[in-house]
Amino acid sequence: MQIISHPYELLIRWNPEGALAGAHVQWRHVTQDDSGTPIGETLSPPVPLARGIADGFPADALLTPDAIGTLTA
Repeated sequence: MQIISHPYELLIRWNPEGALAGAHVQWRHVTQDDSGTPIGETLSPPVPLARGIADGFPADALLTPDAIGTLTA
């Protein structure tokens, strides 16, 4: 049995005044049996974008380096 993690969601929020309030990501964890058949899945809790990137979330496939810097500041 093995667990495979896939990027699931990128969440960006603004506060009521319209200023950036935060960016988080979620992972989808798929459990497979020994033959590779999916037998279950779960979603991770949201984590800050910087931590998600450190864990391998492919933010650079969608966001420019400047945007990543702004969202992780």
